[in-house]
Amino acid sequence: MHQKIYTFNEMEINLNGRCIFCCKSASTKDHIPSKSLLEKPYPNNLLTVSSCKKCNEAFSPDEEYLLNVLVEIFLNPILLAKKNMETFIEHVSDPLN
Repeated sequence: MHQKIYTFNEMEINLNGRCIFCCKSASTKDHIPSKSLLEKPYPNNLLTVSSCKKCNEAFSPDEEYLLNVLVEIFLNPILLAKKNMETFIEHVSDPLN
């Protein structure tokens, strides 16, 4: 038996104003993907899901961490490669450390 895959709109209807994460009463809308991962001006068709304030705010540190990792990977590839090479050289020169 196949399980139905719901669209965001169908989930919103099925949740009846409940948080998508914890199913408690929703008081805010959470953007999918987070606005912190997008540049302004934001698209007009950003997806949102109902969420309670606690759940909505709980993802902020994770989103900030992800953004920092992406910046390091995509905007600083030379620095990252240099750091990896330095770590590799240190390990090769003293493999027991």
